[in-house]
Amino acid sequence: MISTDTRTAILDRADIVTVVSEAGVKLKPAGRGFVACCPFHNEKTASFHVSPERGRWHCFGACGEGGNVIDFVMRHRTIGFADACKYLCERFGIAYDEEPETDAERENRLRREAIYGINERAAQFYRSLLHGDSPSAKAALSVAHQRWGKEHTEESGLGFAPGNGQELVQWARSHGENLTLMLEAGLIGRNENTGQLYDFYRDRLMIPIREGLGQHVVGFTARDLTGESKAKYVNSKESD
Repeated sequence: MISTDTRTAILDRADIVTVVSEAGVKLKPAGRGFVACCPFHNEKTASFHVSPERGRWHCFGACGEGGNVIDFVMRHRTIGFADACKYLCERFGIAYDEEPETDAERENRLRREAIYGINERAAQFYRSLLHGDSPSAKAALSVAHQRWGKEHTEESGLGFAPGNGQELVQWARSHGENLTLMLEAGLIGRNENTGQLYDFYRDRLMIPIREGLGQHVVGFTARDLTGESKAKYVNSKESD
């Protein structure tokens, strides 16, 4: 397992502008950052933004992808997290350290990573709903743009949880997601009387919460869109 110190050093010292440029992306200065045509899909208008201050990149075009320098290397080179870290350590002269782990630690790590994956895929699903054609989605997107602006809405990966209470459950079943872990993560709930599963978040803008290194979605903050809820914001419950 890659040490936290190694991951922190990579994000501190691996210059994202250098990495993106060396990948063949022709960056042009724009304000406090850089823009280019996205390397991950065909486009004629530059929608790919790089922020050296934040150490992050984001496509405001068709693919909508984004992340930090490690995410870019993983995406561009089609490699895993560990190999991307090794590449960046070699490129920027960073010591690559791994921490030994016990069987119990490995089991806990794999469980956390499974929940990270579910949260990430749920965030992408919520984002797709926010950009849907339904009147409720358009109204939610309008609220997001008015409150946070179009750029931040896109870059932060904001999403939308509709009010019918079954969108996420149906998506999860159709994609073979682990419903037990989704219950544990607080994404869905179960009716105690009927046993029916339901979406925990309804009629809310979904704001992904990422851990300190920005690598994983650990939960959500959800803002009420109805004006009727006593809780304007609801956070994910505690989990692994």
